[in-house]
Amino acid sequence: MTKPSFYDKLTDEEKKEYDESIKVASKTKKESYVLKNFDLWKKFLQGDARTTDFARESKTATSEHQYYFTRNGRSCFQYKSFVADMLEAIALVDGLNSQRKSMMKYELVKFLKGQRTSTAGDKPQEPVAKTKPSISEQLNEAAKSQKEEKKRQQAVIELNEAGKEKAITTELNDLAKIQEFKKKATATRPSFEQMGKSLADVARTPDGKKYICPFDSHDKKSDEWLADHPTIDPDYVVFQADYEEPV
Repeated sequence: MTKPSFYDKLTDEEKKEYDESIKVASKTKKESYVLKNFDLWKKFLQGDARTTDFARESKTATSEHQYYFTRNGRSCFQYKSFVADMLEAIALVDGLNSQRKSMMKYELVKFLKGQRTSTAGDKPQEPVAKTKPSISEQLNEAAKSQKEEKKRQQAVIELNEAGKEKAITTELNDLAKIQEFKKKATATRPSFEQMGKSLADVARTPDGKKYICPFDSHDKKSDEWLADHPTIDPDYVVFQADYEEPV
């Protein structure tokens, strides 16, 4: 069962006065922005227009959009006038009467306040006086706050310790990786004697600038030959099949 609206709670005389005031207001009120831009509002409610599509009527305003204004160089949204016009547009599109439009505004205000509002015929509610907490309640609250502060400080200490431990572990791991890399590099690097011996048997071009590989470039043995001579730059190698002695 739905609760009666504020209009239903009015007496017959109050309803008559209310209806007359609505009629007078509708006659004296000039055409609203929503009526002037009714087709655009219909598109907006259908999802075919945006808030920035509504042009500003005032020529002195700093923003060209109806529901925006500029403050300190920033564009701000005029939510109050936008919501009011949107309610009017919904009522016009749906063909709602004046009483229903007023009800929509009332229900919106009631929802935003989050509490019951005074309506015609209702008795205003007395504000509930706040009682001062007792001494024991104050002491308990102080002890609770102190306990929470100790927890927070302990969490900060543990976080700092964990950060230090992680940093030390990371540094040790990096050092271990460097040492391991050095060992591998030392083990695989050829000695000067090996380098001299490996290059002594390699034939060179007459100008002495390039080394001659005894295999064809497409032969797999040429790859093995290059692997056996790591000190030779491949850019300075010519293959036997491609090389011709100068005349």
